[in-house]
Amino acid sequence: MLVFLFLKWLKRLRAVNESNGQSVIIENLGEKDGFVCIKKGEAVQGLVVRRRFALVRPKVASDPVLVPPAHGRASSREYTFSLRVFTDSAMFT
Repeated sequence: MLVFLFLKWLKRLRAVNESNGQSVIIENLGEKDGFVCIKKGEAVQGLVVRRRFALVRPKVASDPVLVPPAHGRASSREYTFSLRVFTDSAMFT
């Protein structure tokens, strides 16, 4: 669920399929101790989340091609990795 990355800053996101008008609400139910619960429609999904920061090398940080003006000269970037948490035998179905 790629949208998960944006839910760190947003609590709720409504996605609309413009071709047929269908929509779904994706909601961040909270994060605690590296676990996140995401609700999509009526289904709730658990994720194990790990976040790490990495320093940006000065040569990269000052390269105008690689750094959009809106982001400024960042000294570090956050990387997020998540894995779905399976309950019961859901992993095998």
